[in-house]
Amino acid sequence: DNLESEQVPASARAYLTRARQGSERLSAILIAMGAATRVEEAIGSAERVSFDLVAVLESAVAAYGGAFPGRGFRAELPPGPLDLSGAPDLIVQMLDKLIDNAVDFSPPGALITVRLRVDPQVAAIEVENPGPPLPELLPGRLFESLWQSRTGTDSQPHFGLGLYIVRLIAEFHGGEASAANLADGSGVRVSVRIPR
Repeated sequence: DNLESEQVPASARAYLTRARQGSERLSAILIAMGAATRVEEAIGSAERVSFDLVAVLESAVAAYGGAFPGRGFRAELPPGPLDLSGAPDLIVQMLDKLIDNAVDFSPPGALITVRLRVDPQVAAIEVENPGPPLPELLPGRLFESLWQSRTGTDSQPHFGLGLYIVRLIAEFHGGEASAANLADGSGVRVSVRIPR
């Protein structure tokens, strides 16, 4: 800020702009890392309770239309209840990260689908969005801290922490997270499989 009040030669303005952008990016990274640390602490102190996964997902998906008016949301859920042992607040936080990711990597007006597939052993939460496919990569690499594979459709920076948090919450519930391109190449599906 002090440099901006000084007379800066035109040849140095580009460097000043890059330095300011770098500082802003570093600040955003530190804020995101602080949020990830808070989630890690919340996971460490979370208590397990019995809750209806279908009701939690229905409630969360109903709220996304208001939060993201530029996207449509569809819930494909079996009839409830579906009792699960875990932390419902963490499940909502995990779904929020999945939806944030789907919104960031889908075009305006896109329809994002939240699906729950159930079998006797596993409840699989899937978030599917149209958009650019994932590049060929090692399985699970997307879920590492601070790892990015693609740029979003918006101008917001992506720090590779959202899907890392998804993985942590899945693991707290004894599950796992994965991502794959849709068979027709039109988008991506991220799945979280949790034992019942």
